[in-house]
Amino acid sequence: MYIVGVKALTNQERETLHATIDDDMITATIDMDIDPHALPNITISKGREQDFLDAHAELCARGCDPVTLLWSLRLGRAGLGKLPPSPPPADVIKSMVTKLDKMASEIRELEKSGFLTLVVREEVKKLYEEKKVSMEDVEDFGETIPHLDLPRWMKKKADMYRRWLTIASLRVTPKAGRQLTRLEYLYPALYVREATGEPCLPLLMRLFETIGILVSKEQFSREFASLRQHYKWLRMDMTTNLYIVGKRTSSMYDEELLAFAAKVREQDEEPTQTKSLKKGSRKRGSK
Repeated sequence: MYIVGVKALTNQERETLHATIDDDMITATIDMDIDPHALPNITISKGREQDFLDAHAELCARGCDPVTLLWSLRLGRAGLGKLPPSPPPADVIKSMVTKLDKMASEIRELEKSGFLTLVVREEVKKLYEEKKVSMEDVEDFGETIPHLDLPRWMKKKADMYRRWLTIASLRVTPKAGRQLTRLEYLYPALYVREATGEPCLPLLMRLFETIGILVSKEQFSREFASLRQHYKWLRMDMTTNLYIVGKRTSSMYDEELLAFAAKVREQDEEPTQTKSLKKGSRKRGSK
């Protein structure tokens, strides 16, 4: 599909190629800090604390680890606002191809005089000293030390840009925004699917509502299916991060979770009259 000379694509091929490019750009942009304590916290909507705990408990009853489930929500929040840039315009790429070709030719012509040979020997000697290799071990110094034959590599890079231009001519590159950047619900969805073997869509939607994640069931289902079908590298990166925070689960985090649950229940069970008195007290104090 990616060879030079492709003239037309089927709708399925176009969708797959678009997702592949999108996948690469998102993965290259999103750099997560996977230390659980460095991840942003989730905020439960006021009055929905018990709803959150109930949905969380039901998901755990189906196979989720209670702590890792919370970290999946925090991983999702860490991705907010990290939108990849759009690909550079074709004319910018064409200009770079011209520059690379021109510079490669100029370097090649310049070095014909042999003025740089002394420095080349120094680089080769450095390689021998650092790698402890013999002459028989190195067949091509231009391969082993690329900057000794920079024009060759610049030509290769120019050729890669030309191949990209051929792909871009098929009009499959993302122009603005990305298809899958709403990681706040894709991270927990991926974890829940792996932990339970089921999508658990109704439970996840209930959980999302309690922490302010607004997404329709249709959009959520469509994007999660696309993540699993097309976004190989993003999915692998997300799975790795989930594995790492899962390995960090310990009794310390369990105690934090229990304390959090107890605090929420205490607030939820507080008598209505006491809440009203506190509210009235705050009003009087503000006058």
